[in-house]
Amino acid sequence: LARLGSTEKQRKNFPKAIFFYENMLKIARKIGNRQGQMVALAGLASSNSKLEEHTKAIEFYDLALLVARHSGDKKREIAILIDLGFAYAKLENYIGTLGCWSSLCFKHWLALPIILALVFFSMVMEIVSLIISSLIILGIAIFASVILVFILWQIARSMRSSRL
Repeated sequence: LARLGSTEKQRKNFPKAIFFYENMLKIARKIGNRQGQMVALAGLASSNSKLEEHTKAIEFYDLALLVARHSGDKKREIAILIDLGFAYAKLENYIGTLGCWSSLCFKHWLALPIILALVFFSMVMEIVSLIISSLIILGIAIFASVILVFILWQIARSMRSSRL
């Protein structure tokens, strides 16, 4: 079921991916498979995030985080905290993001450089977005100016020809 969910996620068929992850979660809970529960919950979270259902995604990430902590899976816990931080950021809940990413610093010695890289990357992407927006606005302004100059030139030309 995990593969089917992953395949549907790659195909961008997120409702179907959610269907497979929900069924996987039911089975994993029934048999007590914590690893399967974490995979299913993380899949549900990321699929909901792709559907812009960030509140639902956060709920699933929180559940996955509990399972990871109870099972002692540090690697999965770190991955979930990173994804959870991004989900909070998409809701512009930067305190939640900071909380997730700051708790990473206590999990692994590489977490701080990773967090700094993520923050730097986020800032660069924001700057690139602003530059692109500015260039689009500038392009529109230049285009409008060219059209206006052309119209004024045509008016001046027609006035000059009517005087002759």
